[in-house]
Amino acid sequence: MKRSLLKRLDALEAILPVKSVGVISYGWLNTLRNHEGERHIVFVSREPTISPRFEWCEWEERPGRAPVDAGVRVPTVVFTEADSPL
Repeated sequence: MKRSLLKRLDALEAILPVKSVGVISYGWLNTLRNHEGERHIVFVSREPTISPRFEWCEWEERPGRAPVDAGVRVPTVVFTEADSPL
């Protein structure tokens, strides 16, 4: 039975494509206060964590338009204390 199970697993691994998993960034965003107008977000720091798929980051909002060649990944999901169920 063990041999047949290993054969089936080998066949499945050969059929199924390997999915690449991205890196999840989480951390603090320092926002501008009392500023009206355009803003952009830049990375301040980026540190690895124990898991290779997570990284701790710190972002900062700055006034004005973002540089064209910045290539900055902006956080797409934001959780606040108001979102907390507690």
